[in-house]
Amino acid sequence: MKKTITLICLLSIISFANAQIIFQSTFQNWSNGVPINWFGSSSTITNPSVLQQFTGSTYGTYLCGLSNSGSSGLGLATQSQVVVGGTKYKLEINLESNMGDMAIGYYDVTNSTYGPVSTYRSAVSSSSGILVVDSLTVPATCSSAQFIIYAKNTAAFGIGNIGVSLDRVIISVLAPSSPSVPSPYKPHSIYNIQYTTAASGNSPYKDSLVETHGIVTATFANGYWIQDSAKAWNGIYVFDNTNTPAQGDDILIRAQVDEFFSLTELKTVDTVITLSSGNSLPTPISITAGELDSEEKYEGVLCKTSNVTCTNPSAGNGEWLISSPTDTAIVDDLFYAFTPILSSVYNVTGIVHYSFGDYKIEPRYSFDVVRVSSVSINEDEKLAFTVFPNPITDRFTISGESLERAEIYTATGKLVKSITLYNSREVSTSELSNGIYFVKVYSGNESAVSRIVKQ
Repeated sequence: MKKTITLICLLSIISFANAQIIFQSTFQNWSNGVPINWFGSSSTITNPSVLQQFTGSTYGTYLCGLSNSGSSGLGLATQSQVVVGGTKYKLEINLESNMGDMAIGYYDVTNSTYGPVSTYRSAVSSSSGILVVDSLTVPATCSSAQFIIYAKNTAAFGIGNIGVSLDRVIISVLAPSSPSVPSPYKPHSIYNIQYTTAASGNSPYKDSLVETHGIVTATFANGYWIQDSAKAWNGIYVFDNTNTPAQGDDILIRAQVDEFFSLTELKTVDTVITLSSGNSLPTPISITAGELDSEEKYEGVLCKTSNVTCTNPSAGNGEWLISSPTDTAIVDDLFYAFTPILSSVYNVTGIVHYSFGDYKIEPRYSFDVVRVSSVSINEDEKLAFTVFPNPITDRFTISGESLERAEIYTATGKLVKSITLYNSREVSTSELSNGIYFVKVYSGNESAVSRIVKQ
């Protein structure tokens, strides 16, 4: 259910509108216990006093809780942002808190000086949350700044205590204009847009103008899919011939909800803002062939169906059929065309898409389809291999029986290396950047995939 947001502060900015957003965070992504795009060098609050909270967020998956029971403020700073000297910036902060005070300020990176801190005000909210709106002006000689949110007198983390918990922060440039007009685009989560009890499967927001956000899980010539968590009803297709976000981008989008031959989608896109890039994709949801074939709630969601048998390798239009054990579902070739082997068993990962009256799973690249075994030859047959060490540094070794070749892919599906395994099983990775990769090995018509991490 969408929370009611109450405006508690608006300082001398009534005459400004048409704000250009320079920074936005929903605290969706964290690394090593801290939110991405935060903890700039001017932060004075320490990591143990910043908590990733898993419930209560309206705009993302997490809240960012700040705990400082002392009477002197401690600040959480953004990473450095490019700014225009002498310009006023607006900060919109959605938060929840049952005890604490907050203020805002900035650090002038250009001149290595802190700006003034605004007056502290109570941040205590009801269960529905509050919106704090404030503004500040950077010096004329400042071209780079870190924006700081200060907290003090908060509750300690614990049962019933949430400190000053940030839900969404938007920083924008203020420019004089005519009186503001309310935006026709209303914020809704993907879940709210997709979830329906109607027999037709139509969205309750059909034909409405909405604002939502999510991570791009797949791209296509005429659009892309976004998802905001690894749950049912949390993915959606965006029909967009203009914007080209990349897989792993976290985007904010304003568009119209449409039902295209019973496919819930966003179309007539007005705005796309890339909040961050290179994010990990949601973990695929495990579903059965029966759920794939019939469940509206998985439409647009990244899913995986395991140990399914190919019952028809060529069902027409690039499609092939899978079953496990009695339900039958469709694998399509919207992104990646694969020729399966009749009676072989596969693990198939992809986006669940609705077209021509059927739900289908759409693998995105080769390692989304893994042949587990060939039932017609040996029901216990399975291609197995190991990678050592893992995590890796500059090289690793692949071991297994009758392995012929291997491929290394990035987490977004880009092939970065191919290796022949006949003469050597040792693989150099010195040219690869640190991060998550997938190794796919082949032996005859079989293949298997393993996840590796380079440090």
